[in-house]
Amino acid sequence: MSKGKKILLIIFCAILLIFAIFASLGLWLASAVFDQTPSVAYTPHEPDTTIMLGVIQKLSGDDQEKDILKTMLGGQPSRLSLSEIEVNEIIKSGIETQISGGNDGKKKEALKNLDIKFSNGIFSAKYSFAPGIKTPFGRYINFKAEFVPKIADRHIQIEVKTLAAGSISLPQSKIDYLNKAIADQIAAAEEADPNVSDFLDAVTETKIEGSQLIVEYQPLAIMKTIMEKGGQGLPFPE
Repeated sequence: MSKGKKILLIIFCAILLIFAIFASLGLWLASAVFDQTPSVAYTPHEPDTTIMLGVIQKLSGDDQEKDILKTMLGGQPSRLSLSEIEVNEIIKSGIETQISGGNDGKKKEALKNLDIKFSNGIFSAKYSFAPGIKTPFGRYINFKAEFVPKIADRHIQIEVKTLAAGSISLPQSKIDYLNKAIADQIAAAEEADPNVSDFLDAVTETKIEGSQLIVEYQPLAIMKTIMEKGGQGLPFPE
């Protein structure tokens, strides 16, 4: 074999090797990211009236009424402690309300693929996404994340702790970048959206203590907003 043919053969083999490496990498990536079944399967949520009545009783109990009276006189926020069961029921009922009553079809479909839970002092979220790509490993990408939401000093904060697509976890540098992007979007909404401003007038602080979510709120701000909205409800941001 001539020297020129040997060089061409070496180049050809190198190209095949590179192709094989990229093909193997692509197959590994697809197997790690795609799944045959979604991690979130939507079923309509029926509100648990017992749990929700318990939350209402906390707001209307004798101790809470005294706390609210002090708040109205002194301007200090009232304090509400919610258990994991209560927080999760509020989340599920809130999502179901958006699905059943919203007009944005894309938003409703996205919410059907979302599941959020509060457990052991941290919030976790699952989201199933079908990008329209068929692979031997499935057609769903299942995302999962852990995050901590917080309200303080009229500012909403959401800190993502972990994020994974399938079995691939994002490195901390990517999570830091995501947290900055989320913070920028929240800051823009706080400045431009009056509903967010009203919400921050009503809910002044949230924090996690053990397995409890502590909410500090201003009853006067809540009453004012309800009156201004003609009884349509609290100004929860979209």
